[in-house]
Amino acid sequence: TNSGSGAGGPGAGQPAPAYGYPQPAAAFAPDPEFVLPPMGPQFVRP
Repeated sequence: TNSGSGAGGPGAGQPAPAYGYPQPAAAFAPDPEFVLPPMGPQFVRP
């Protein structure tokens, strides 16, 4: 949950917990920081 909050803060703060992708993805991802940028508010609304 910490990573999700810092991922977008005021913007991606809502969709982050709702989607739940950036959280579990970072579990098996090479680096949580690398998953945060692409999963930011820009990627949330494709």
